Amino acid sequence: MTNHRTNLTLLLGVLALALVASAPSAAEAQTRRSGPLFVSAGVGPFVLFDVDTSFRLEGQFGWHPGGHDEGFFLAADFAFAIERHYAQVYGGIRLGGDIEVFANNDVAVLLTPQGMGGFGFMDFGYGAGGYGFLIFQPSFQVDVALLERVLWVWARPVGFDFLVFPDTFRRSDGARGLDWYWGYQFMAGARFNFG
Repeated sequence: MTNHRTNLTLLLGVLALALVASAPSAAEAQTRRSGPLFVSAGVGPFVLFDVDTSFRLEGQFGWHPGGHDEGFFLAADFAFAIERHYAQVYGGIRLGGDIEVFANNDVAVLLTPQGMGGFGFMDFGYGAGGYGFLIFQPSFQVDVALLERVLWVWARPVGFDFLVFPDTFRRSDGARGLDWYWGYQFMAGARFNFG
């Protein structure tokens, strides 16, 4: 009887030790994060209302001050758009937050509300020269993190551009004064996290 009790105690001790030893690795797998720095690139159509639809390329270099790939971020943003009536280039600062809504050992899904503010240059190609503008861009994207959260693919189904031209811009009616346009973008791309 004592021998069975000793064996049962030994078996329970080994099981308890195995559970304790495996708990940190399971918790670590659920909280795995990649580095705070990222580079991102995307492409997609941009519809500038009352003008035309263009093809846009966008790049970002960003940083999460929290020390990993989730939460508030700050990024430098650069984009180029071209179509038959105009070419546009702009740069700015993008602020946003990556909010994790699902994660397991293989994949994570994050929602990313964000906004960008900056300035740019547009040339309509009619021999009249180019025009500078301020740009404000509220947007929302969905990110899917893969490969231990190092590679992310993303889609930005909601994105609006508000372009504000200074008073040196000559409006279509010939008068000078503040003029503005707005447009819609749908972008998709990939992001690489490191650091």
